Amino acid sequence: SKKKYFEYKKLGLSKSKTLLKNIIKNTLNNMKPDINFGSTFSGGVDSSLICYYLDNDTKFKKSISVNNLKKDHVVENIKNFKNLI
Repeated sequence: SKKKYFEYKKLGLSKSKTLLKNIIKNTLNNMKPDINFGSTFSGGVDSSLICYYLDNDTKFKKSISVNNLKKDHVVENIKNFKNLI
Protein backbone atom coordinates (compact mmCIF):
# COMPACT_ATOMS: atom_id res chain seq x y z
CA SER A 1 0.00 0.00 0.00
CA LYS A 2 1.00 3.60 -0.39
CA LYS A 3 1.04 4.04 3.39
CA LYS A 4 3.46 1.10 3.85
CA TYR A 5 5.69 2.45 1.08
CA PHE A 6 6.16 5.77 2.88
CA GLU A 7 6.71 4.01 6.22
CA TYR A 8 9.56 1.99 4.73
CA LYS A 9 10.91 5.01 2.87
CA LYS A 10 11.24 6.85 6.21
CA LEU A 11 13.28 3.94 7.64
CA GLY A 12 15.92 4.28 4.96
CA LEU A 13 17.50 1.61 2.77
CA SER A 14 19.66 -0.10 5.41
CA LYS A 15 16.91 -0.53 8.00
CA SER A 16 14.36 -1.54 5.34
CA LYS A 17 16.77 -4.15 4.02
CA THR A 18 17.31 -5.58 7.50
CA LEU A 19 13.57 -5.61 8.19
CA LEU A 20 12.83 -7.43 4.91
CA LYS A 21 15.62 -9.96 5.56
CA ASN A 22 14.21 -10.71 9.03
CA ILE A 23 10.65 -11.04 7.72
CA ILE A 24 11.76 -13.52 5.03
CA LYS A 25 13.91 -15.57 7.42
CA ASN A 26 11.23 -15.73 10.13
CA THR A 27 8.53 -16.67 7.62
CA LEU A 28 10.72 -19.42 6.15
CA ASN A 29 11.50 -20.79 9.60
CA ASN A 30 7.77 -20.98 10.35
CA MET A 31 6.93 -22.66 7.03
CA LYS A 32 9.69 -25.19 6.44
CA PRO A 33 9.05 -28.82 7.36
CA ASP A 34 11.01 -30.95 9.84
CA ILE A 35 11.93 -33.42 7.06
CA ASN A 36 14.17 -33.11 3.99
CA PHE A 37 12.59 -30.85 1.39
CA GLY A 38 13.16 -28.97 -1.86
CA SER A 39 11.76 -25.92 -3.56
CA THR A 40 10.91 -24.66 -7.02
CA PHE A 41 11.83 -21.18 -8.11
CA SER A 42 11.04 -19.07 -11.13
CA GLY A 43 14.06 -16.81 -11.02
CA GLY A 44 12.00 -13.86 -9.82
CA VAL A 45 13.12 -11.77 -6.88
CA ASP A 46 10.95 -13.45 -4.24
CA SER A 47 11.70 -17.08 -5.15
CA SER A 48 15.40 -16.33 -5.63
CA LEU A 49 15.57 -14.79 -2.14
CA ILE A 50 13.77 -17.79 -0.67
CA CYS A 51 16.26 -20.21 -2.26
CA TYR A 52 19.15 -18.02 -1.13
CA TYR A 53 18.07 -18.18 2.51
CA LEU A 54 17.16 -21.88 2.36
CA ASP A 55 20.50 -22.84 0.83
CA ASN A 56 22.23 -23.08 4.24
CA ASP A 57 19.53 -25.30 5.77
CA THR A 58 20.75 -28.88 6.15
CA LYS A 59 17.30 -30.28 5.34
CA PHE A 60 17.06 -28.27 2.09
CA LYS A 61 18.12 -30.82 -0.52
CA LYS A 62 17.17 -29.51 -3.95
CA SER A 63 15.98 -26.46 -5.83
CA ILE A 64 14.33 -26.74 -9.23
CA SER A 65 14.05 -23.89 -11.69
CA VAL A 66 10.85 -23.34 -13.65
CA ASN A 67 11.19 -22.22 -17.26
CA ASN A 68 8.13 -20.28 -18.35
CA LEU A 69 8.49 -20.60 -22.12
CA LYS A 70 8.57 -17.34 -24.06
CA LYS A 71 8.54 -15.41 -20.78
CA ASP A 72 12.12 -15.63 -19.50
CA HIS A 73 14.64 -14.59 -22.15
CA VAL A 74 17.62 -15.34 -19.91
CA VAL A 75 16.60 -18.98 -19.41
CA GLU A 76 15.75 -19.36 -23.11
CA ASN A 77 19.31 -18.29 -23.99
CA ILE A 78 21.11 -20.13 -21.18
CA LYS A 79 22.95 -22.32 -23.68
CA ASN A 80 24.83 -19.17 -24.75
CA PHE A 81 26.21 -18.87 -21.21
CA LYS A 82 27.24 -22.53 -20.87
CA ASN A 83 30.95 -21.80 -21.42
CA LEU A 84 30.90 -19.04 -18.81
CA ILE A 85 29.65 -21.27 -16.00
